[in-house]
Amino acid sequence: MGEIVAEEFDNNFHERVFFDYLSDAYSQFFAGKDDFSECERQLEQQFDNRNAERLADIERLQEENDQLVRELTQLNIDAVPTKPFYVKCLTSSLLLKR
Repeated sequence: MGEIVAEEFDNNFHERVFFDYLSDAYSQFFAGKDDFSECERQLEQQFDNRNAERLADIERLQEENDQLVRELTQLNIDAVPTKPFYVKCLTSSLLLKR
């Protein structure tokens, strides 16, 4: 348990972790043990680690998004106002009719 899995093989994380848990618990059961608290602790730890990674990803993406929103806002403030396209077309067509 606790092994590092390549990203492309990590799509089934939940199933893989639960399978590992069941495998360890059954091994202990067949060995005559009836306390699976260590297996449960390992399972919980794996999910906690995975959740921490996802929360870090979310925080990083939120920071990137906030930066992009600031950049877009600044670009909109700095942009030179131009006539909308339809006004340019209307003006051009009126000039051509003369």
